[in-house]
Amino acid sequence: MINLRKFIVFFSIMSIIFFGCASSKKQFKQGNYEAEIGGVGDSDSIYIDVMPSFMGGDLNTFREWTQSKVTYPQAAIDAKIQGQVCVQFIVEPNGSVSTVTIVQGLGSVIDDEVIKVIQSSPKWSPGFQQGQAVRIRYSFWLNFIL
Repeated sequence: MINLRKFIVFFSIMSIIFFGCASSKKQFKQGNYEAEIGGVGDSDSIYIDVMPSFMGGDLNTFREWTQSKVTYPQAAIDAKIQGQVCVQFIVEPNGSVSTVTIVQGLGSVIDDEVIKVIQSSPKWSPGFQQGQAVRIRYSFWLNFIL
């Protein structure tokens, strides 16, 4: 059953993978995440055995946690600023969150609040590929509605 599951995950990822050819690092994207794996040998087959986990859940669990922790800045409320913020970050092999970046923001007041909350994230359980913890880049949207 596990081998079938790995095959399905592998096949799904391979169907939409974009390989980077820089040095020994391999990169791919699927949906809301991107993996960067270094030193995996000569194999061209890349799949994630275990995706990162946040508090026993997935990216949606983290999105809900983030949305619950973000405080709508009063200055943004006064200026009637609303919309969506696209944020990107990396779950490191040790489970910490790094490289928090606003891809599309609503202005520094809201963007800074989103960055602050994501940087305060508890550690994740890291993702693994071939028994090795790997960096996984995620991105998602947060809604700001008055």
